[in-house]
Amino acid sequence: MINWFNTAPNASVVVIVFVLYLLSAAVTTYDIHLMNLQKNEDGKLDLKMLPRWIGFLHWAESILFLLMVLLNWKFAIVIWILKSILQALFILEVIGYIIIYPFKIAKDYFP
Repeated sequence: MINWFNTAPNASVVVIVFVLYLLSAAVTTYDIHLMNLQKNEDGKLDLKMLPRWIGFLHWAESILFLLMVLLNWKFAIVIWILKSILQALFILEVIGYIIIYPFKIAKDYFP
């Protein structure tokens, strides 16, 4: 049962939103890293950028976070802090690379 702002963290809808949020956050973190590399190297690196549809994941990440806030705001704050820590430790970037790798669009994308 969904109880707005107070849904149990172990409810299936919260778990599904949480997993989708972390997966989209991993791919968008990796995409942001590639864009920063390309911008900072002034084109010296011959990196292929990820496809444009990855941009939809940036929107999906924001929408999923808002949905998490609506479901359980305390859990959303904890997840946001966890995401920030994983992002600072470059763990999300590696997970994003692993997610993108099977699509063969990430060949030679990890410097």
